[in-house]
Amino acid sequence: MIEIIDNYASEDLYGQLLETSLAYSKVHWIGIQAEPENALHDLVHEVYNSNVEQEGISGATAWYNIRPKNPKMHNDIDSYSTQKGISYRPEVLPERTFLYYLKSPESGGQLAIHTRVSFVRAGQAGQDIIWDDSEVDTISAIVNRLISMPADVAHRVLPYTGNRVSIGMIFWVDLPKIYPEADPDNNTVYDRIWEIEDSEQIALYV
Repeated sequence: MIEIIDNYASEDLYGQLLETSLAYSKVHWIGIQAEPENALHDLVHEVYNSNVEQEGISGATAWYNIRPKNPKMHNDIDSYSTQKGISYRPEVLPERTFLYYLKSPESGGQLAIHTRVSFVRAGQAGQDIIWDDSEVDTISAIVNRLISMPADVAHRVLPYTGNRVSIGMIFWVDLPKIYPEADPDNNTVYDRIWEIEDSEQIALYV
């Protein structure tokens, strides 16, 4: 089920998020027992306390979506858990992905959530999957909107103009084995493994 909450954060927290300076190219780990150190951590704790029902959570990964060069269809569990084609999914999977919108684009930029593969070009590995419109739900990127959806659903960002900024959050019991052990008492940052691999693949054809 997809859930949408508008006017989610307080005016004070929203203003702090706009002014917070962080490593936007990294994945931020926020331990659920660790003391918040900035507005991003405060947002994660707020979402956890108000919207997360899964038990045994150690912490959350949070990341900024600024301007993807080529938004692709993906699901967040595989993005985090796959390295060089090998899956390192943890035994207990996260149940939900949360998206919070800081800035809205001038046009476009909807979140497209795909529910089922309808057709794949035979014999063309790596080509885009073709989706029927009836199998796609779109949600507008509205400032201070929080979206919650199953973490394993396929989704992507539709083309847009302007400045679109969102924060993604996933709450984990255990992290995939390609990351350090989930530490509920620590805040830290990790590299975006999926972006490193995307860059390596692009380099092969440039």
